[in-house]
Amino acid sequence: EEAHLSLEIYNLKGQKVCTLHEGELPEGNHSFPWLGRDQDGKALGSGIYFLKAKTADGVQVKKITLIR
Repeated sequence: EEAHLSLEIYNLKGQKVCTLHEGELPEGNHSFPWLGRDQDGKALGSGIYFLKAKTADGVQVKKITLIR
């Protein structure tokens, strides 16, 4: 079903480095590629980051690794 989604990337310090998506999505499967860049387009270093997905149903956080 259609839902509002907030999809953000955070660094190990808990600082938000970019927003991949903020808004309504229609029903179905979706993908949101992240090119390892911050909100200003600056390349980020290799390391561990966190992907936070927030909907009306709750919040999920997943650990991701960026390898350059």
